Amino acid sequence: MKLLADTNKDNYGWRIVLLGVLFGGVLVRWLLFARTGFTIGDAFICFRFGEQFAAGHGLVFNPGERVGGNTSPLHTLCLGLGGCTGMSVSMFARLFGIACDIGTFFVMEAVLRTSRGVRSMSYRTAIVAAVFLCPLLFFYSVSGMETPLYILLIFFLVWRTLQKVDWVYFLTGLLLVFCRPDAIVAIGASLLFLTLSTRKIPWQALIGVFVIGLVYLGFNYLCYKTAIPPTVAVKAVAYHKTAAENFQYIADRFFLHRAWVLVVYLGLTGALWGGFRRNPVVLLSGITALGYLLFAVFAPYLRTWYVVPFLTFSGFTILTALATAVETMSVPIPDAFVVGALAVYTLAACYGYKLVFHESRIWRGLTRALSESEGTWLRDNTPSDARVFVTALETGYFSKRYTVDYPGLVCPAVLQMIKSTPQMELLEMADRLEVDYAVVPTELCKKVPPNFRLVKIFRTEREAPHMGLGEGFYSLYQRQP
Repeated sequence: MKLLADTNKDNYGWRIVLLGVLFGGVLVRWLLFARTGFTIGDAFICFRFGEQFAAGHGLVFNPGERVGGNTSPLHTLCLGLGGCTGMSVSMFARLFGIACDIGTFFVMEAVLRTSRGVRSMSYRTAIVAAVFLCPLLFFYSVSGMETPLYILLIFFLVWRTLQKVDWVYFLTGLLLVFCRPDAIVAIGASLLFLTLSTRKIPWQALIGVFVIGLVYLGFNYLCYKTAIPPTVAVKAVAYHKTAAENFQYIADRFFLHRAWVLVVYLGLTGALWGGFRRNPVVLLSGITALGYLLFAVFAPYLRTWYVVPFLTFSGFTILTALATAVETMSVPIPDAFVVGALAVYTLAACYGYKLVFHESRIWRGLTRALSESEGTWLRDNTPSDARVFVTALETGYFSKRYTVDYPGLVCPAVLQMIKSTPQMELLEMADRLEVDYAVVPTELCKKVPPNFRLVKIFRTEREAPHMGLGEGFYSLYQRQP
């Protein structure tokens, strides 16, 4: 799986271009973090789990409570191990994310080179560059989330599926499900590909995947006393987005707020996949993209990083199919044309980077104005044993206080309240939980119990429309016993 395994001297120049793309992509990722401090809010939840592990408390949010409120045990374990080295968990998360993107870079090239994907190194270089430099995707590597690790593992599973179903294949599948539970989509796509390509039921792979599932469910039960991950249960109960709402969400965040653009993109993907599915890479990546599209559309709760696998593999499918089409033409495309197209794409990407840098600064500013300011105030103005109710767990990361949350990611009692009384007010929940403080969205404070005293309001008025971030107002209450 070596990047420079092709010893053809005619490809030397393209190997230099590929390494230049790698260097430039890493540089822009590091600059984004260094200049903006960009962090997706949910990453602070991961940081909290990682810090608790490094402190010897295990993968928990509140010390002494075995509640699996983290979607990715594998990622938070990696952050915890990074914290054990003495490095801050936050910094380790960025370096780890960039390292995972570098790994994806190499695996993508290996998939195209070794699996009857694309013969021409110029086209392989263009495909890898387009995905690696994509302005819609690159910033997740420094977001602090598990997304780059997840994408790396999916690509690795794709590569092993196209090579051989062996112990490496099963180990990759095991790591995938511990990275994110929706890994069943990628594994299902792999099994479907094996069935279609061999016209036989892949019993060995099916049995191995069944065992992986049992291991995952057993881990959750032994560690958290529930086979179904709490994050899955919470989102399935507390959120009920329709397919139409999720489809529009994807269009708003990634397709210029226009659903018809997304429809055209899907049509293009489907047409190219159908026309060139004889190429095994096109067939498998297309099935994977379709699986993650269906997951995103029908999920009860959708966030941007849930859409990243669909975007990555649909783009990979389109580009690989186009390269396959060009390679079958009787008239070859000059390398100069590929160089020109890659240069134009890079210039367009630079414009996209400018927009992402701008909105990432706004995103970090919103975090400082809300969850960080809330948490810092609680840390500086409350006793160390204070109990805090929040609707955004990142506030708990900054406060370093015992935290319970809506909708119950780290507090199963809240999930039971939602099931029994769906319309219960947030402050009523906080009162029943006997917390000392509550931080809730101001617009949701319709009924304030008499024993709650308003202490402070946190607000921000800046917006980042392309990232879907608007103004926010949160109220901090103190509960009187």
